[in-house]
Amino acid sequence: MASAIQASCPRAKVSSIRAAPAPSAAPCGFGRGSPVPVPFDITAPLTADLTESCLEELRLSLVSHLKQQLTDSHRLTILKARPGQRATLERRAYLTIADRAQRFALCWLLASDSPLAVEVLRRRTPPVPREQRSCRFCERRGLVEDEIHVLLLCPSELLQQSRERFLAIAFARQPLWRI
Repeated sequence: MASAIQASCPRAKVSSIRAAPAPSAAPCGFGRGSPVPVPFDITAPLTADLTESCLEELRLSLVSHLKQQLTDSHRLTILKARPGQRATLERRAYLTIADRAQRFALCWLLASDSPLAVEVLRRRTPPVPREQRSCRFCERRGLVEDEIHVLLLCPSELLQQSRERFLAIAFARQPLWRI
């Protein structure tokens, strides 16, 4: 008798896998939907090979689900723009930034959990419509204060100077980035 297995997190151990119907909510708080159920014959003898095979199928299901969540998200703009040739769950170089505050700030930015208007005003009750989350730096109506606008496009003198200083340091360290 085959049924679906589910795990409460991607790093599931055999003891946390149970035979059950697919959940209606996603595990670990990943958006809507759920990973593709992995068939598991609960009548088969539990062997090391079966366990390893099941865990690998579960891992592939969760990675596929995560990729789909990234693709479907309207919030994860920067993460979606990453080059696609690398593995979804591969450790990224920015996680080795020595300064803890800078590392956290970059991770919050990548995860769209920044103090920008696009996020702060989304959390209000009731939420402010996206098109009304105007940039407080340039104060132009119709320009949403999101990651792309603030980091690359905002005409504010303060942000332009910050971008120029950042790029001068970045290009000094990595001259090929100019290309």
